[in-house]
Amino acid sequence: SLAPGARSAHAQSDALRPPQPPSKQALRERMARARAEHLARQWRMAKAPTANQDAWDVTYYDIDITTDPSTAVVSGTVTMTARVRSTPVASADLDLLSNMTVSACTSGGTSATWSHAGDILTITLDRTYNAGELFTVSVTYSGTPDPAVDAFGFDTWGGAPMIWSLSEPYGARSWWPCKDVPSDKADSVDIHVTVPDTLIAACNGVLAGTTPAGPGWTTYSWHESHPITTYLVSVAAHPYAVTNDWYHYSPTDSMPLVFYNFPGHDATWLANNLKVKDMIAAFKPSFGEYPYVDEKYGHAEFLWGGGMEHQTLTSLGGSWEWVMAHELAHQWWGDMVTCRTFNHIWLNEGFAT
Repeated sequence: SLAPGARSAHAQSDALRPPQPPSKQALRERMARARAEHLARQWRMAKAPTANQDAWDVTYYDIDITTDPSTAVVSGTVTMTARVRSTPVASADLDLLSNMTVSACTSGGTSATWSHAGDILTITLDRTYNAGELFTVSVTYSGTPDPAVDAFGFDTWGGAPMIWSLSEPYGARSWWPCKDVPSDKADSVDIHVTVPDTLIAACNGVLAGTTPAGPGWTTYSWHESHPITTYLVSVAAHPYAVTNDWYHYSPTDSMPLVFYNFPGHDATWLANNLKVKDMIAAFKPSFGEYPYVDEKYGHAEFLWGGGMEHQTLTSLGGSWEWVMAHELAHQWWGDMVTCRTFNHIWLNEGFAT
């Protein structure tokens, strides 16, 4: 990533015309400062997995949330399936900041008791599970993600809501319950995001469909079929202008490139967006084929001053060609291959620089 830090003043306003771009060096310096500020805010949440979390591996998440810009509240149900590694387990610890309110939990499809203290949600399982067995829990919750964490936000652009996430390194737990460590990737994730029907919600993977969710609301359902870590799960919603291109990875097949831009920005971003297919082709001889070629790649514009390599859909705050190339490289280094802990984040950044 580059500069997932403080949003610039012009980005937070409703002005439609961005300022003149800074020099590359000035932009790099601004991004470095912003990234440091963002990481400093989230490093206070750094922790080792609990002993309970070490006893099981996540295989699947289903994230079904409503994001309401009128109240700045995220609400919904997250379901997790995990496999016990060795030691039998009778409970499951999930990371969820304590300002979020849990209203119900289940285990094995039946109601479960829970406790929520110190940003850890402990769910009592319906029975003891032994090595190799799968267990499933669900959490129904709601709340306003802590603005001090700055990992999920409700902003505006052009008078319209702009909903965004940026969870690196430890921000996922501020808006959805999960095992929030980079080393435990779910094998797949389904993301259902319900938003006002004036918005388009863009997430990881492939769009499985859209469904009406009551008057004035639409649910966007996305499926990520590849392993993904929690900090790369993303949501971006706005009345986007959507443009498309194709990466032809063989003489007979191609992958969609999808670009979500603020209305009026799609034309100014077009020239560099059209270079993305050539960037992928340029990286292929050194890195191998784009790792999610059966899904998509693209950009979702948001209000940060740099970019974040969300899996299959980078979030970008500007149309800088060199930032686009850097974030694309992270799809191999950071997304497909992920540092075990954030003490080794230089591996993600070094190979993508």
